[in-house]
Amino acid sequence: MILRVLAGLTGFIIVSGTLISAARTVVVPRAEHTLITRALFTFTRLIFRTVAVKVRRVEVRERVLSRYAPVTLLALPAVWSAIIIFGAGLVYWAVGLQPAEDAFIFSGSAFTTLGTATSDNFYYLMMAAAQAVLGLEIIALMISFLPSIYSAFSRREELVTRLEALAGTPSDAEIAILRSYEIGLLPKMNGLWKDWSNWFAGIEESHTTFNFLGFFRSPTPDRSWVTAATTILDTAAIRLTAIDSPPDPWARLMIRTGYLAIRRIADEFNVEYDEDPAPTDPISIERDDFLATLNRLAASGVPIVEDREQAWRDFAGWRVNYDSACLGLAQELLSPPGRWCNPNIGR
Repeated sequence: MILRVLAGLTGFIIVSGTLISAARTVVVPRAEHTLITRALFTFTRLIFRTVAVKVRRVEVRERVLSRYAPVTLLALPAVWSAIIIFGAGLVYWAVGLQPAEDAFIFSGSAFTTLGTATSDNFYYLMMAAAQAVLGLEIIALMISFLPSIYSAFSRREELVTRLEALAGTPSDAEIAILRSYEIGLLPKMNGLWKDWSNWFAGIEESHTTFNFLGFFRSPTPDRSWVTAATTILDTAAIRLTAIDSPPDPWARLMIRTGYLAIRRIADEFNVEYDEDPAPTDPISIERDDFLATLNRLAASGVPIVEDREQAWRDFAGWRVNYDSACLGLAQELLSPPGRWCNPNIGR
């Protein structure tokens, strides 16, 4: 008797906890972590990451990693369903449905509405009806959930794709500055900064609410939302610190919007960074690399400030706000290599 009571309580807790997990994952409009969702994504990520890190070619590695998030997301309702069937089976057995094998078969039949197992017991049938409703609710949640996920993904990738025309692939701040100068965009980049400010606000909302969105890869292997974010922040920082032109307040606002968004997303992945760095703290970019970039830009006709040492100090003062967070995310997500973002992952 005591064993049946414990089994019934355990089954009820399992079913209730799974439903709460599904609701918190799909319905609650804020970042909430649940044991089931986190465990599934951690398990499948371990498998995909183990395979991916052994692959040196970017194209092949990206093909492997591109399967991770979609496969796991599609497996999530199956895991919820299996757990609910198991928990409900314990409840059926606890209230008298014998043997245990028949209890689990009846639970599966009720949840999937197959009707292959039936009973003359009124209470069993009422429980089966309630369980069938739960199954339909899981399906309905996923039907409404998946389009919103892919909508957020499409919004993110639209601007990442557009950046290729300005900054190349993989995106590079030096190329972005040079092309902006060549097409006459350099003195009037307000529209670009506004677009990216909106983009950062959007990904902060979507990638903290559904942090697995960060694992969705760009359609082409050399593009990455992390690399694009780093590139546009570097482009704005160079524009503010090294280009001989009037100050651009929209660039300053975009950088602040950007690094705050990147930091909050980094929090979701437990990426460490200094929340209040000093402008003189070290960054991942070498001084000589930055100065060489300015020399190449100047040789192409881009108006560069005279005091390049000050430009380096000012640039580093901006970059330090997002350097660790961007590189940490790039390493965590195994983003494709870029010049100033995740350069250590080989091809």
